[in-house]
Amino acid sequence: MNYVKKIAANHNIIPIKKLGQNFLIDESVIANIISMVNIRDATVLEIGPGVGSMTRELLKASPKKVIAIEFDENCITSLELLKNQYPNLEIINADALKIREEDLIVANEKIKVVANLPYNIGTALLVKWLKKINLFSSFTLMLQKEVVYRIVANKSTSAYGSLSVICQWLCYTEKLFDIPGEAFWPAPKVTSSVINLIPHSKPLYDCTLEKLEPFLKIVFAQKRKMLRNNLKLAFREETSNVLKKYGILPTARAEELSIDQFCKLANLSYK
Repeated sequence: MNYVKKIAANHNIIPIKKLGQNFLIDESVIANIISMVNIRDATVLEIGPGVGSMTRELLKASPKKVIAIEFDENCITSLELLKNQYPNLEIINADALKIREEDLIVANEKIKVVANLPYNIGTALLVKWLKKINLFSSFTLMLQKEVVYRIVANKSTSAYGSLSVICQWLCYTEKLFDIPGEAFWPAPKVTSSVINLIPHSKPLYDCTLEKLEPFLKIVFAQKRKMLRNNLKLAFREETSNVLKKYGILPTARAEELSIDQFCKLANLSYK
């Protein structure tokens, strides 16, 4: 019997749909994910380990520590079995959206995130981490395929949006490979993808997230509208004049702008 299903059966664990639980059961996929990141002597954060199929393989790769955040109390007992074998496993029964990652590490230490993120909170978790980017050295994440496409999307494509701009402004992003539904239990109706994000030493262009994030929300709220209309109240001077200053046609739409242009406009915005 597969490791995940065996452990689940032993502890009467059934994946809970409302928690977005789809346990990864394909061991070759787990090995492939772990091969994409060097975690030796690193502090690794795993979200939603479930019964510990990937946790077990992470621990075999000689990290300094694996911090496993699991919301489902039913899974904690199975994870405790791993801790008996690997004392460098720290298990926290908590909501990953509410924890303070800075409390998990010692000063100046950086975290490597390796996780099969629950579909229902994956994007929210990533955005949360990007707001604390200095705490992290890499993210190797399994997300819904369409979310990964949005992260790596180029301008002038339909998937290009706020998530694309913020992720690429802060990180080098690379889609690694797709994972079919049958690699999970239960099998989801969507395909997953694995992505790697490596934080830049500093953001690509001069701006702050406090300026950029709300500006992007305005711009992409009605992404098909021309910028001269979409940003009518965003600047103290005439919008068309601001756009022309940076070589942007007033008739352009949000998806046509580069990350550099977004940062320049956000810096001028008073919203």
